[in-house]
Amino acid sequence: MLPDNCLFEDQAGEVFKILTEDCALHTVLRLPRGTFTPYSQGVKANVIFFTKGYATETVWIYDARTNVPGITKKDRPLSKEHFAEFEKCYGKDPNGREKRKASDSRGDRWRSFPISAVKEREFKLDGFKWLKEESLEDSDDLLEPEELVTEALEELEQAVAGLGRVLKLLENGSGFRWERRKDMSEKLPEGWAEAELTEAIGPGGVFVDGDWVESKDQDPAGDVRLIQLADIR
Repeated sequence: MLPDNCLFEDQAGEVFKILTEDCALHTVLRLPRGTFTPYSQGVKANVIFFTKGYATETVWIYDARTNVPGITKKDRPLSKEHFAEFEKCYGKDPNGREKRKASDSRGDRWRSFPISAVKEREFKLDGFKWLKEESLEDSDDLLEPEELVTEALEELEQAVAGLGRVLKLLENGSGFRWERRKDMSEKLPEGWAEAELTEAIGPGGVFVDGDWVESKDQDPAGDVRLIQLADIR
């Protein structure tokens, strides 16, 4: 399952090029808006079906989003009926090898595209859209004001609760205070020395990997120290 931006970002084409060469990417299901309501109401996502072992020849795409009223928590909850036609179009073969027909979708939601067409679009699958979006002009597709306010309040309450937990930790020092082990210096390997965390932070304020030598130890003459979390006490 992938969000929409994974289908059209700059590196998406590179990833799907490799995927279509090594696997049969046979099906893409474009999920309805609000599928993850109430957890991530605004996320637009897709389900990618592929089988490893042979290259892609044809990609079938089912559009379950365009002109479909958005999913809401109360009035329009997600149900199995949303995917009934897709299941029929997909077929019984889990690997997508069963003979398929675009006519299995009454609303023209089911179409196939040869790998040559995918290559022309630089392997960015988000470019395959053939239905015209009309739902934005339909007020029935918009969330009710009460639902918008309720969802916003729920998110704010979760954020405030999280900040409250952080504040409590800061007030009592729990989780933020580290005690120096008195016996640490006695157990350090030869050539190692104990140092304060602030001494290990570079000029840029971040930890940066240094150069590794063949012995897997950092070059003592290097300018950058390599710090692993396991080494911090």
